[in-house]
Amino acid sequence: MSKRPTRSEAKALVKKFGSPLFVIYEESVLKNIALYYKYFSGYSGGFDLAYSVKTNNNPLLLKIFQKNKVSAEVCSASDFTAAKQAGYVGRKMIFDGLVKSDSELQRAIKDEVSIINLESYGEARRLAKLATKNKTIIDVGIRLSFPSSRVGLKSLLGISYDRFGVSQESGEAAKIAKLIMSQKYLRLVGLHCHTGSNQKSASHYLVGVDEVIRFMKFLKQKYQCEIKTVNLGGGFGVPEITAYKISDFGTQALKRLVGKSIDFNHRPIDFVQMAHEIITHLETKLSEFHLSFPRLVM
Repeated sequence: MSKRPTRSEAKALVKKFGSPLFVIYEESVLKNIALYYKYFSGYSGGFDLAYSVKTNNNPLLLKIFQKNKVSAEVCSASDFTAAKQAGYVGRKMIFDGLVKSDSELQRAIKDEVSIINLESYGEARRLAKLATKNKTIIDVGIRLSFPSSRVGLKSLLGISYDRFGVSQESGEAAKIAKLIMSQKYLRLVGLHCHTGSNQKSASHYLVGVDEVIRFMKFLKQKYQCEIKTVNLGGGFGVPEITAYKISDFGTQALKRLVGKSIDFNHRPIDFVQMAHEIITHLETKLSEFHLSFPRLVM
């Protein structure tokens, strides 16, 4: 759909297609795609937009992305299937995912995905064996964990983004890089850092940039390895969606008890400013440390 249906139109749609019914606003999707390409096209290293298929693998939605040059980030066999059904070919797919089975890795090799982002040393070893067995050169990336202090309730619930990827502090990222460099059929071309979801300021992205730059410096000094692509995972926020703190819910509950109105204050997003800050910070840091400009994926 290209416009929001009226109440009567919505009822007619439910009557025709059943409930629950998920409606895709194609016009909104296209506007958002255009926003990214308009305001990130100024980055000197080049820009690609990618969509996380696990978010919503509806084939009609994926076809919109596929027709508008948006890459598909897949993390499971079902994601692969959905992307292929929407018309994606391997070189327009990025393979992420915390747990990749050997069969999924083999499928990624067969489909010739653009890059496989590695999440652990064990995964890197398994991929190296498969690559050697297939005698196929595979472009890989290392997914770096976002620096996060997991304390209190967030630690108990696992709500922090250091659960994605490998740590530089622990040495695992360097260990994976060493393994890759020793392999005939693995080629390190990318770095990935999942910076968070529903972000309404550039702050987390800038931290992610610093993490990536730090490891790019290490790779260049240690192996003369120049990274070709940097993926800052996550997503820009939606104004109508707010991640509330536990204290916020407590305050609202007290208001309800005493009969006061409940307020939901949604924070707006300045897309243009966020894009400008990310590009400026990335280009400044790359120039400061004399690093080549990799292609940016958002």
